[in-house]
Amino acid sequence: TDPLVYRWSDLTEDAPMPLLTRKRVIGNQAMISRVALAKGCDVPSHSHTNEQFAVLLSGTTTDHQEQVLG
Repeated sequence: TDPLVYRWSDLTEDAPMPLLTRKRVIGNQAMISRVALAKGCDVPSHSHTNEQFAVLLSGTTTDHQEQVLG
């Protein structure tokens, strides 16, 4: 089977909550999301049954300690 190729620019964006937009590729057993959080976005603490990974590409986040990247 040939691999599937996706381009972020071709994917549909949705906004599941205020100040948060995302684009997702959803497979049979895995998903990858590109999430953009606008300044002031507060994502409530939550959990998932599967593992979750995050990469902060730029900006500031607060999670027990403040880290400024970029």
